[in-house]
Amino acid sequence: MRRSWLWLGLALSVAANLFLAGLVLGGGLRGGPGPGRAERPPPWTALEAAERAVARERLTAAAEAGRADRREALRARRQAASTLAADPFDPEASSAAFARSRRHAFAARARMDQALVDTAAALSPEGRARLGAALARGRRGAPRREGPD
Repeated sequence: MRRSWLWLGLALSVAANLFLAGLVLGGGLRGGPGPGRAERPPPWTALEAAERAVARERLTAAAEAGRADRREALRARRQAASTLAADPFDPEASSAAFARSRRHAFAARARMDQALVDTAAALSPEGRARLGAALARGRRGAPRREGPD
């Protein structure tokens, strides 16, 4: 009986530490971005006023539509983390939880990507160029790196 309490305590401790680390690194406790990160403005801010309204409406709607998938992806990831510390360890349960997290995260991302394509189709060539440049910039405004040098 005493050994089971030890494993439960260990699992809870790991989960609490992961949660707190995520909050701190993600800026949740400060209300801002994590260390060394600047807030990136939404991509539609690079557009002219007329195109900006259309883009904001479409992209905001896509983000709202993907909220349930993002929430479920996070829930599944937390479940996966707890299965890693379970005793006895169940590899199939861990794999299934991680797969569910990926599936929901991908669904949310795919919805947003399609909204960007649909939005770009309604823009002028100059608007598409500005939108593409805004998306290509990293969080600090510099171009994103493609990989290791």
